[in-house]
Amino acid sequence: MDSLTVCLIVKNEESCLERCLESVKDIGQIVIVDTGSTDSTIDIARKYTDKVFTDYTWNDNFAEARNHAISKCETDWIFTIDADEHLVNPEEIDSAIKIAAGQGLSTINAIIQSENGSLTHKQPRLYKSNHRWHGAIHNYLDQIGQMDSAIKVVYGYSEAHKLDPDRAMRILTKEVQKPGKVRELYYLAREYWYRALYEKAIEWYEKYLKVSTWSPEKADAHLMMAKCYKNIHDLVSAVEHTLKAIQINNDFKEALEMMADLSGPKNSARWLNMAYHAKNEDVLFAKGMNERGSDYYNKIAPSYKPDRYLALYERMAYLANGDPKSKILDIGCGEAFLDEYISNYTGIDFCEEAVKIAREKKRNVSVANIYDFDYSGYNTFIFSEVLEHIDDLKVLGMIPSASYIIASVPSFADPSHLRRYTDRIVRERYDDMILFTIMERFNWKNGKWVPGGSPTNSHITLFAGVKK
Repeated sequence: MDSLTVCLIVKNEESCLERCLESVKDIGQIVIVDTGSTDSTIDIARKYTDKVFTDYTWNDNFAEARNHAISKCETDWIFTIDADEHLVNPEEIDSAIKIAAGQGLSTINAIIQSENGSLTHKQPRLYKSNHRWHGAIHNYLDQIGQMDSAIKVVYGYSEAHKLDPDRAMRILTKEVQKPGKVRELYYLAREYWYRALYEKAIEWYEKYLKVSTWSPEKADAHLMMAKCYKNIHDLVSAVEHTLKAIQINNDFKEALEMMADLSGPKNSARWLNMAYHAKNEDVLFAKGMNERGSDYYNKIAPSYKPDRYLALYERMAYLANGDPKSKILDIGCGEAFLDEYISNYTGIDFCEEAVKIAREKKRNVSVANIYDFDYSGYNTFIFSEVLEHIDDLKVLGMIPSASYIIASVPSFADPSHLRRYTDRIVRERYDDMILFTIMERFNWKNGKWVPGGSPTNSHITLFAGVKK
């Protein structure tokens, strides 16, 4: 008997099931309960396990279906995963179980991350078989995660959702009519948010907040209400609810950034500085806090349009070409468009697709991990919209002293940004550099970044200096 069973409920998942099962096929038994597929889902499932069951009739209740699947398992531990998800690091499963068992724990949190890396939360996915699920939708285990782990599950989008696009709304509308429902109110409000029905979303968030006691979800509800009010141009209420979210959790990065967006120029810089230092502890959904992997950039590389950065690149090249003896390294070079403007140029990037495109154009680039690279052979370093994506800024410490650094950083919001910048934050954060008086701004106009703008507008700031 294996020590672990991978447990799934599926329906019409032929577009994504194989990827999921490939990621978990070596960690234990696999039990799959099909709830009424009409495509090739069952055939795909049977390639990976003989424990495929079709004895459950779908009843608009995910917890009921999951618990039926648990009843088919014969092991002490269960790992739950959905068909549109995949396990990134199966090697972490065994060690997590050993640690938990040694401490007498029965539920283990996994890191659940969106495919584009912009959304992260924790959920107990690895647990002893005596536990059960609750909730018809957005279901939850009867015991919160007793231990965090490095197990990472990445979720995407199942084509099966298109077959029943109103499923969540239908189930939640029915569930909120039952007494004692709380989190269902929150998720019904989100359904109205997704549909841009902001007044209805506010109505349900208000009902939720009257009965909720869980701080992470309450903080998120206030932030979502703030977004709704902003979209209906009630900025006073938007500020009020953003501040309530921060009052519940002053480490809430997205709420702090929201206050920066809603504040005037002076206060905005302060809120962004607070957001920069926020760690998102006890946040329901941590947005934008995970550095994206090369898979993400490989997908978007062919659609990249460097001509929109022409003015910025020309200015960076002018700064870099000041000393003909410079050995220049473009860190996170992408397609290395700067190679056309700069002498003694070398570029590195971890995006294989971008490097491939650059090499086809005879540009001097290579694939490299910026955290492991040897920087000793260079004296000029370029970061063109890179620093906001880097989770660990220790790369700056790896650059030799007396090096010339040229960087452009954005202050505008983007799901892939781990941080945003203002002139003040640049000066405070890079106090180990002698910054030149180059604080040039580029604003978006007619599909291009062009010189000009003020520190209070959305812009890219170009700065340069020498590392002390």
